[in-house]
Amino acid sequence: MPCTWVGWSYPGCSGTLGKASIPNSVKHSPVQIGRYGGYGTDGDGDGIADPWNVADAIFSASKMLAANGVQSDPRRAVLTYNQAGWYADEVLARAERFRTQAVYSPGDGAMANVVEAATSWLGKSNRYVFGGGRNSNDIARGHFDCSSFVHWAFKQAGIDLGPLHSTSTETLNKIGKRINFADIQPGDIIFFDSYKKDGHVGIWLGNGQWIGTQTSTGIAIVDQNDSYWSSIFKGHVRRIN
Repeated sequence: MPCTWVGWSYPGCSGTLGKASIPNSVKHSPVQIGRYGGYGTDGDGDGIADPWNVADAIFSASKMLAANGVQSDPRRAVLTYNQAGWYADEVLARAERFRTQAVYSPGDGAMANVVEAATSWLGKSNRYVFGGGRNSNDIARGHFDCSSFVHWAFKQAGIDLGPLHSTSTETLNKIGKRINFADIQPGDIIFFDSYKKDGHVGIWLGNGQWIGTQTSTGIAIVDQNDSYWSSIFKGHVRRIN
């Protein structure tokens, strides 16, 4: 896996089974991965390509499969990673179960479209700008603050959360209906008491993660178990119907 992640042209990978000893300074560097032709990707926009990070791993696997023709021959694409037939069979069987059985979001699929729009910015140039995202120039450059980013994502799904110029966490925290965190689903919006009550907002993705734009990362996926975010979460979740 290390050589597939960083690239087989990395010194020490030739003639191995992909288990070369590669320091994290190289393994986690998008620049070095680009140099050696690997599939490792910074999926959550934090500047690090970490194979043990869920977002990075998902985007990297997608990149590898796409490069190996997954759309035309999924089995062949999976076998480029692991040539064991049983492994390919299991991966494809699980993918089919997910495709046919997974419950992703409620309603008519609008929330899935919200999530898709929000995650479309991952890996692209963007940054947090306080008060940003309220004109076409900002939006084209990916310059959002947390509330304008939420407004934009819902707008792409055909859901208007009110006048863009006046959107803030103070307006978003009153729309839809409040629900219990235990009932949260993808597309619900989640609030945090950062510099003030309900001072930050993001969009729930599922599996313990949400997406938003933060001052330190720009648009990125966040683990709800992160010590900082969990400490300022006071249970405020809203569902837009």
